[in-house]
Amino acid sequence: MDLKDIDDPTPPEEYARRAEERRKQGEERVLKNLAQDAKLHSQQMRAVIEKDAQLARIELKIDEVLELLRRER
Repeated sequence: MDLKDIDDPTPPEEYARRAEERRKQGEERVLKNLAQDAKLHSQQMRAVIEKDAQLARIELKIDEVLELLRRER
């Protein structure tokens, strides 16, 4: 069977239009996923920075207490 034997009323332009639409939808999905990943990464980094700041404050308090103990001796 030859491709010419297939009776398909759909013009080639329609196939091209459909292919272009699928390509655009794929790009949009990729961009949407990248945006979601970037947002999640940003949230995770913010949490890490906040935790680091909290630990730094704790370390500072420990240093202050140790300094007070040294002075009392």
